[in-house]
Amino acid sequence: SKSELPHSMIVNKYNELFIFGTTGSSDYPTTNNAFDQTFNGGPAISGLVVSFPNGSDLIISKISANGGSLMSSTFIGGSDNDGLNTSSYLKQNYADEVRGEIDIDKNNNIYIASCTYSSDFPIQNSLQQNYNGGLEGCVIKIDDQLSSIIWSTYLGGGSDDAIYSLCIDKKN
Repeated sequence: SKSELPHSMIVNKYNELFIFGTTGSSDYPTTNNAFDQTFNGGPAISGLVVSFPNGSDLIISKISANGGSLMSSTFIGGSDNDGLNTSSYLKQNYADEVRGEIDIDKNNNIYIASCTYSSDFPIQNSLQQNYNGGLEGCVIKIDDQLSSIIWSTYLGGGSDDAIYSLCIDKKN
C-alpha cells in the first residue's frame, strides 16, 4: 500500500526470479517460511522520487519460473531505515539513493549488498558486529528459501557508508 523500489534482480539456475529492493509497506507480501514477516520501518523519509512515511525495510522476493507464484518473500531490517541511502555525502550519481545488489552463489545461496541506519539490524556470524553510527554498509547471505540468514555483517567505519554492488567469484 506504500512505495516499493526494486534495486536488483537475478535469475537462478532454475529460472526463478529473485527481486531485492526496499519497501515502505507493512502489507508487502511475505510467505510463511520468511525470515521476517514483520515490517519494522523507521522515521519518515521524503525527498526521493517516492516517499516513505513509515520508514523502510529491505525486501527479497522469489518468484516461480513461470511468474505465476510467490515462492518466498521476506522483510529484512531493524528499527530504523534500511536499504535507502539518504546520506548527502554518498549521493553523487543518479539513483545512488537506491543502489544495492543481489547475487547467487553456485550453491543457490543469496547475497545482498546494501545499507542501513539500524543499530539493531539482524547481524549474525558477522565480520563486523558493531554499528558505527550514521549510514552503515551491510552484507547478507541468506538461504534460497529466504527463511534463514547464514551470515550478515555491517561493513563500514565511523562516517557514512553504503555498499552499491557485489559479485561472487569462482571460489564463492
